[in-house]
Order: sequence, then C-alpha cells, then structure tokens
Amino acid sequence: MKLIGLMLVRNEDWVIGASLDAALRWCDGVAMYLDRCEDRTFDIVQTHMHASAKPITLRGEAKRAHWDEMDMRQRNLEDGRLMGGTHFAIIDADEILTANCLGVVRPWFEALDYGQVLDVPMIPVWRSIDVYRDDDSVWSKARLTLGFRDVGGLTWRPREDGYQHHHRAPWGVHETVEPIKRGEGGVMHLQFMNRRRLVAKHVLYRMVDHLRWPGRRTIEQLNRIYDEALSTPQKLSAVDWRWWSGYLKSEISAGGAPWQEEEVRRLLIEHGRERFSGLDLKGF
Repeated sequence: MKLIGLMLVRNEDWVIGASLDAALRWCDGVAMYLDRCEDRTFDIVQTHMHASAKPITLRGEAKRAHWDEMDMRQRNLEDGRLMGGTHFAIIDADEILTANCLGVVRPWFEALDYGQVLDVPMIPVWRSIDVYRDDDSVWSKARLTLGFRDVGGLTWRPREDGYQHHHRAPWGVHETVEPIKRGEGGVMHLQFMNRRRLVAKHVLYRMVDHLRWPGRRTIEQLNRIYDEALSTPQKLSAVDWRWWSGYLKSEISAGGAPWQEEEVRRLLIEHGRERFSGLDLKGF
C-alpha cells in the first residue's frame, strides 16, 4: 500500500502548518493543489518540503477565474497517482485526524477493497481547539470520507451533461466502511473555530448550490441547512486530550480574512444580487 494525502489549499496560512504536519504522520506523501494563495501558505509549505523525509508535490495556479473544486480534486488525484498512490486520503487544509487514530488509520486503509470508501466522524471544534459541538445537529452527527482505495474509473470530473458530482469522494466508489463511532475520534474540522470564516463558508455554500442546481433545493431549504451550522450548539464537550497529543497546536490561529469572502463578492458581481434573492447572505 502507498497512501497519498490529497490536499486542496487556498490562503490557509492560519492552519496549513499544523494540518500538513499531521497528515505527514500517517500518509506516505502528500499531493497539494495551491489555488491563488496570496498569504504565507506557499512559504509554510516550502518549509515543510525541505524538512520532510516524505515527498510533497505541488501544483498551483495563480490566475484561475474561480474556485472549481471538482476540477481541482481531479488534477490532485492525477498527481497522487503519479506519486505511485494506491490508496488516497482526502484531507482538507482545515482538517486534522485525531491523534488517537494514528496507530490504526493505516490498517483501516489496508483493509479496504478496490473502490471502497473509509468514513469517520467529523468533529466540529467550536470557537476553540479544546471544545467541540456535540449536540444532535446534522453537522455534529456528520461523517466525512477520509479516503478510498483506488480503482480504474474513479473521477471527480463533470459528466458529459455538465453535472459535477459534488461530493467529497470521487464518482465510482462503492461500499463505505465505518471503523469508529461518534465520540471515539475522527477528523477535527477547524472551520468552526472562527465565526467570520464559518459564516463566509456557509454563505458561499448556499450560493454555489443555488447556482449549480437551481430547483434542487428551495431557497428556504438552503437557508435552513446552512444556518444550522451557524446556530448556537445545544451541547458542547471538551476535546479528548489524546486527540491533540503530539500535534503542533501552536501553528493554528483563529485570525485572518477568509478567502470565501472574496468569492462571495465575486459571485455577487458576476451574477447580480437578484440572482440570489431570498438567500440569507448574512450582510454581504
């Protein structure tokens, strides 16, 4: 098995040092796609490249017109295949696998059959890396795809009719394996640390959903789904100390302007505010 981490990155200097360090602890290498990074992200990645005994490959674009996640994920996968990957971990820049899983995550991947997917609980840390949302909201109960075993035909590219399979796992995977339960560890998602970043991301999500699949969900449904991520949790729990054991917490900062704000403004200019009539854009 050769396990390659796949990372899409755009202006993530607030967390990329910690998340890349964590990924290199359990992956055999990391293929990174840097999209229009204008902060310190590139410098931080270069420092890790020089210090790491494991390979890190970079692909980057400075002039891409807009965020096209599926196209970038596909190119990222192709780079990982060129690195000899047989299994792939999907690691967003603001995600860190809980440290208590480091000793078991590779056996999880080794046990996968061709095209199988590995899902683990998502842990939404809330306003702090030491507390997480632990209520019954859809976001608290969510699981996310940590990775898969490669097989021919897997792709994130749009189909011929233009539909983009907008999912974390590529098109063509099948059975899902869930090795751990909620509360036992998983992936700590740091988007919930900073209120400004969280709001910008979930405004962008509802706008993109509305543009890509008009009528798939009503305006009311989009507002309700994404507002739930912003709602005050009914229950918060302390993060298990073992989840952060040995990680570089000092390289995580809650500050900085999220790039999603720029993308929201671009969509408003490109399509006009009327196109998003009824969507709660939270003051944008």
